[in-house]
Amino acid sequence: MTASRQRHFQNISVLDAGRAASAGDATQTLDGGPLVTGCWRVPVVVGASTFNALVDSGSSDLAIPGPNLDGYDTQAPTYNPSGQTPVRSASRQTFYDGSWWQGDFYSDSVSLGGAKAPATFAVIKFQSQPAFTDGRSSQGLIGIAFDSLAQGPLTVLSSMVKSGAISQDAVGFRGCPATTSTPSVISWGASTSSSLTCSSDTQAWVPLTGSTYFSVNVVGMAVAGSGVSLPSSGWQPTNSPSIVDSCTTLLLLPDFALSALAAAIKSSGVLNKAGLSSLNVDKFLYGGYGYRMNIDFSSLPEISFDLQGSGSSVVSLTLTGGSYIQGDGRGYFYFAVGSIQTQNVIFGGITFDTFYVVLDRANRRVGFSPGCDCDRSVPDYSSTLAISGSRPSRRVTGYVISLIAIAAVYWAAMISPL
Repeated sequence: MTASRQRHFQNISVLDAGRAASAGDATQTLDGGPLVTGCWRVPVVVGASTFNALVDSGSSDLAIPGPNLDGYDTQAPTYNPSGQTPVRSASRQTFYDGSWWQGDFYSDSVSLGGAKAPATFAVIKFQSQPAFTDGRSSQGLIGIAFDSLAQGPLTVLSSMVKSGAISQDAVGFRGCPATTSTPSVISWGASTSSSLTCSSDTQAWVPLTGSTYFSVNVVGMAVAGSGVSLPSSGWQPTNSPSIVDSCTTLLLLPDFALSALAAAIKSSGVLNKAGLSSLNVDKFLYGGYGYRMNIDFSSLPEISFDLQGSGSSVVSLTLTGGSYIQGDGRGYFYFAVGSIQTQNVIFGGITFDTFYVVLDRANRRVGFSPGCDCDRSVPDYSSTLAISGSRPSRRVTGYVISLIAIAAVYWAAMISPL
C-alpha cells in the first residue's frame, strides 16, 4: 500500500464469489476500489469468520483484526486466537501513508473463494489512528506481493500454491470503474478466461526488477508525443522503484512529469472550453477538485510510459485523457494523477481498472491485456490505453505486441489535496 486511502464508492457484486475460473483456481468478485477504501476488497474466510479485506499488491501479509481492537467497529468480525500459541510474535507493518498495524501471527484455514489451505496470518492487536482498519470500509488486508516482503513466515499465496489449492503462483486482477455494471474480479491462479479478458494471446509481459514489490523499469516517458527527459541520475533508486500497486489511489508521477502533463492539458484548452476558469483549472489539476463539465477527451494529450521488456524489447503503455480524467458516474470529473516526491512512477488504480493485470510471482513478471469492458465501448466515459512492443520514433527494437483496451473509467470521490 503506497498512497493514502480514500473513502466513497458504490459496491459492485454481480458474479458469485468463488465461481471457478479453471481447475485449481478461484475467481472472486471485488467491491470497494482505490477511491473508496484505498484498495478493492475481497471476502477472506479465516477459520469460521469472513473478513472483507483490502487487496494490496504493495504488501505481502494477511492481517485481520483481533478482539477489542481500538478504532475498530465492535459489530464487525474479529479473530480470537485465545488458547493458540503464536507462530511469530510482535510483528509490525508500516505503510507509505503512515498507517500501521502490530500483532502476532497464527495459523488456521484460509479460504479465497473455492481455494482453501492452512496458512499463517497476523491478528492485529494495535493499529494507527485514524484506524488502519475500521470494520466498515475494511476488515483487514491481504497482501499479494512477495514472501521477502512479508512479516510472517509464509504468505497466504505461497501456502495456497504449496497445498495445491491454486495452480499457479499468480494473481489476475480486473478492476472495473463505477460507470459500468461489470464487476471487478480477482483470479487466484490468474485465469485467462474470456470472462476476464478479451484476448489472452495478446498479453504483454514486463519482467520485474526486484523480488519484493511488483517493480518495473520505466525507461521512457512522453506527453503529447514529445519525450519527457528522465533524470540522468537518481532515477528509480533501489529504495524507490517504479511499481504496479493495487492500493495506490492515483497514478503518481514525479513533479517534472506531472508538470509536463498539466502544462499540455492547459495548452489544449479543453478544460477552459468545458467551462472552467483558469483558477478552477488549477484547482482541478492540483487541488483535487471535481467539476461537472462536458469534456472533449479526444483533444486531451496522451501520456505514455516505456517499460523495459525482455532483452531489448519495450512495452509501451499509453494513457489518454479519458483515463487520467475520470468521471464518477454522477456528472463530476476529477484528475486522477498525483505527485510523488521520489524519482519513480506508481501505477495505481488507473492501471487496474483498465487492464487485466496479471501479477505473476512465479515468473517474476507483470502481464497486461485488455481489461474491463474491453469487448464494448462505453460512450461518454470511454478511454484507450495502448500497449506496443516498440516505439519506432525512439529507435527501440524488439518484439511487437499491439492491442487496444477500451474501458470505462471513473473517479468516485473528491481526493484530498496532494
